[in-house]
Amino acid sequence: MVGDKIELIEIFKGIMPYLGVVILSMVLMYQFPGIALWLPDALFGEYIP
Repeated sequence: MVGDKIELIEIFKGIMPYLGVVILSMVLMYQFPGIALWLPDALFGEYIP
């Protein structure tokens, strides 16, 4: 919509904080998988096979 007034590097600079949060959350879930499993356990109860 803006055309040539915005450069591609400005777009990349704008998404860097969000990309950092995504990468940090992926690292935390890899190191501590209980973080990702806590919410389903809290909502539906602990899985017992």
